[in-house]
Amino acid sequence: MITIGSNSCGETLYRVYVGTGTAWLKVFQVYAYNEQEAVDLVADYCEEHELHGLYSDYYELYDLCENETVGEYAEANNLICCGNHGIYIEIAGIELVK
Repeated sequence: MITIGSNSCGETLYRVYVGTGTAWLKVFQVYAYNEQEAVDLVADYCEEHELHGLYSDYYELYDLCENETVGEYAEANNLICCGNHGIYIEIAGIELVK
């Protein structure tokens, strides 16, 4: 399990479950002020550390689309757009740890 950030200024610890495209999930523990920030931090971490397979960018999804838009494809595959660069990841769940 990867931990992102540290407990400073009263941040809350969340556990974020990211889909891998398989039956397995990748779990991140994230210190953040809210769930949205936790998701954004995980997305940015995946992109910065080049954890390919955990995220896709717009152009990768565009290449996969046949008769739908990227937004429709993302929705059909449970992907959300998040992070500083608008990458797409599958959030399987978010849990408040403490």
